[in-house]
Amino acid sequence: GGDGSAALSGGASDAPRGAGSGGDPSAPRGFHGTRAYASPEQWEEHWEGIGPAADVYGLGATLHEILAGTPPFDSRVPIPREDVLGGHRHSRPRAWMPPALVAIAAKAMAPAPAARYGSASALADDIDRFLADEPVEAFPDPWQTRAWRWVKRHRTPVAAAVALLLTSAVALGVGYVAVARQRDVALRNLETARGVIRNFCIQIGDDFWASIPQADGQRLMMLEEAVAHYRRLRADHPRDPIICRDAAEAVRRFANLLRLTGRAEDALPLFDEALADLGSLPDDDAVWRDRLETRSDRAVALLAVGGAEGVLPYQQETFAQAEDYRARFPGSSFAPLVLARTHADLARTTSAAGRPEEAAALFDGALATYRELLRAPDTVTDILRLATPAAVDASACHRGLGQREAAAAAAAAAVEWAARLVALNAADPNHRLLEAMAIRETLLADPRPEPGSIDAAIGSLETIAAEHPEIPSLRFLLAETLLHFAAADLNRGAWGEAGAR
Repeated sequence: GGDGSAALSGGASDAPRGAGSGGDPSAPRGFHGTRAYASPEQWEEHWEGIGPAADVYGLGATLHEILAGTPPFDSRVPIPREDVLGGHRHSRPRAWMPPALVAIAAKAMAPAPAARYGSASALADDIDRFLADEPVEAFPDPWQTRAWRWVKRHRTPVAAAVALLLTSAVALGVGYVAVARQRDVALRNLETARGVIRNFCIQIGDDFWASIPQADGQRLMMLEEAVAHYRRLRADHPRDPIICRDAAEAVRRFANLLRLTGRAEDALPLFDEALADLGSLPDDDAVWRDRLETRSDRAVALLAVGGAEGVLPYQQETFAQAEDYRARFPGSSFAPLVLARTHADLARTTSAAGRPEEAAALFDGALATYRELLRAPDTVTDILRLATPAAVDASACHRGLGQREAAAAAAAAAVEWAARLVALNAADPNHRLLEAMAIRETLLADPRPEPGSIDAAIGSLETIAAEHPEIPSLRFLLAETLLHFAAADLNRGAWGEAGAR
């Protein structure tokens, strides 16, 4: 587009030609181009100067429409010339759009050609950097984003040191809030500190840290420090609902990490602390979700500490609250998923308490809700991650009762949902593990599996266990699977195969 007629911004007009474009008195006479995407130089009738910079502007306007859902200028009405020349766009990117991508679009649509990208290739390069999680030219990363990007690219000792340094920085920020004399400065720093700690808690709990062997001790230490900062924030601002909710989330993450590292008894007081924070907040949709998910996590810790019979009343109460939640907020996108999860958790506890018939009915109810959720056109990873193991457990429960048809149906659902997970991210070992478990359950539910299918399922588990020797539960699952199929071999008289397994 450097030949004087911009390829993108000089295309067919979106309205008939007239005095201006489409009869719009604000557009110049003889105007060529789509008004909502046309550059300021087109509006100023600098036809001889139109070139690559106008093309970049048109690309930026297209990106703006993707981010905002509507064009930058409303061409259904006369467009004020001053709006285009001054960069006063009629729509704004949606609030959840990444700031770096919004900045790229704004730079491409700068009113002055010299302030835009030098070429469409330069614009494309900045978008490529954004997609690769690298710094972009149009947007200086916040320091916490740069710090975390650096952490992700280094090994355990350095990453742990950087994260601890980040925690120290947060502590300084919180301390500054407490002593700042000017209220507006204090409030700004409070918001910054709160955001940094929250991101810090999320990042410590993500898959990057979980994949590093022997990182659990560092994660516990850093999460405990972050929780201590939140407790100080909460003490200084006891009536701030945002701080109370964020504090509850941080405490719950710490409790779950304790539970996952075999310290379920130590986790229980922390779950109670989180529930107390959430109990002080107004009853809105998100708070109900947080309360019920915290109760569900606490129930799993209770089950690890005591017997299923003692946990069952608590699980039943949690499920009743989830039903009430869905009734109170019929339009909620959270409530059906929370209901399905609590339904499946209650089924597992009921089964562990020695009531398989009741458990089977509860599993069927949970799977019905998951099927309803998964009919939506957009596949949600979190739903699939909860639905797949629920279907595996439902199949095992029906199989134990001799209900082969119901077991096979639940196993088939598990295989379908696990395949969707793997399609979303085949590199995630958790997705591949769920797929192997679903296939195993399908074979166990089938009295006459296809020849070779058992060996294929075992081979898949062997591969995952070999790739992740730091996760003992994978080897346990493999051993359990071999015993299951050895028992099946014995039942059909294949003594040699059973012995080999």
